[in-house]
Amino acid sequence: MVTSKANFWIALAPYFFPLYSILAIAIYGALNLFVNMQPYGQLLYAIVGATWAFHFTFTCWMILKNQTDLSDQGTFFSLVVIYLMNLLLLSVMLILASPHITFAGFSADLLTNLGNFTQWIIGLSRGAYTR
Repeated sequence: MVTSKANFWIALAPYFFPLYSILAIAIYGALNLFVNMQPYGQLLYAIVGATWAFHFTFTCWMILKNQTDLSDQGTFFSLVVIYLMNLLLLSVMLILASPHITFAGFSADLLTNLGNFTQWIIGLSRGAYTR
């Protein structure tokens, strides 16, 4: 099949798929099947932090190179998708790596914080209109 346009998920995947971080978590998980890796949890977080920092800086560097895969769908749209997918994937990776955080707990905290943020924005906008 030949298409005239690239799928934006495929075009943008290198910008939001942190391969080395995912490999680090996969290796940690595989080793955990055979050896108790719990004492090395902080090492995992350090490795994920370093690999994600590499991914983030490399992504920022590539964005500044006027990539056509960003401009094909619109640069602003592409940057929003890249940001949100990085945030989503990093959150999921850290939830999976943590023995203390669950998806339900994370979701509840996220909704609580979103509600608090919304109330803060509403209060801020009301204060701006009363002046």
